[in-house]
Amino acid sequence: MTESTREAFILDVLQWEPWLERAPDTDLDPAHHERVESAIAGVPNSDYIAVLANDFEAWQARALVHRHVYTSEEPEPTAWRELGATTTSRINGCVFCASVHARIFANVSRKRDLAKALLAEGLDANLPPTERAIVDLAAKLTTDP
Repeated sequence: MTESTREAFILDVLQWEPWLERAPDTDLDPAHHERVESAIAGVPNSDYIAVLANDFEAWQARALVHRHVYTSEEPEPTAWRELGATTTSRINGCVFCASVHARIFANVSRKRDLAKALLAEGLDANLPPTERAIVDLAAKLTTDP
């Protein structure tokens, strides 16, 4: 691992610096630049989104899928989706995504200790039956879709 990557999975907010140029900082034609700036204005995690906007059409498609997958009126399904996403991030090694999804899971479910255990201990963490089933299913889908 390089000095700019992290090895520990933690619940804290991690600082992220893009390794690629942000779309607004590239040589876009004026019309494309305006479209990108308009689309990302005021979006949370704007540096992250600005890098994804390098492929504007792919980013827009991802945004629709992301909104569909993660938006719910009920806290329980939201928590389960975030737990699944935390599991996937734990498997693929992305401490940044794991931190974000685990924090949302912890806030929505009110199970901060469970989120911390999954991050610290990995997939073998001692979990209640429902959470164990979600983690096992997400792990199976991640490793053998």
